[in-house]
Amino acid sequence: MYKISHRAEFAVGCQLCQHQRYSEELMSRNEPSIISICGVSKHFGAVHAVDNVDLEIQRGEFFSLLGPSGCGKTTLLRMLAGLETPSEGEIFIDEQPMSAIPAYRRPVNMVFQNYAIFPHL
Repeated sequence: MYKISHRAEFAVGCQLCQHQRYSEELMSRNEPSIISICGVSKHFGAVHAVDNVDLEIQRGEFFSLLGPSGCGKTTLLRMLAGLETPSEGEIFIDEQPMSAIPAYRRPVNMVFQNYAIFPHL
């Protein structure tokens, strides 16, 4: 089971203190998360591309998803965008479940990794 924490730590001098204060301020507001990924898994046959991910991102928070090649980052983002359907779990955006919302109706955008559709770049 993956547990991804939204509390990033930065080792950049005084920016660490600023980030911690900002993160504590976001958490102390006790507002609902803008993005909640709850128990999301994606299976392609026997391959578990994403396995039981729980993630909360607060409004106004800067978030980065990092990991080695093949760990499920793109699959998770594709599910958030509505380009893939989770095998299990639910994704909420602004407290609204996204399972029945098509990609073109979701309030998200995605920039693809491959420039194939833009050969001039």
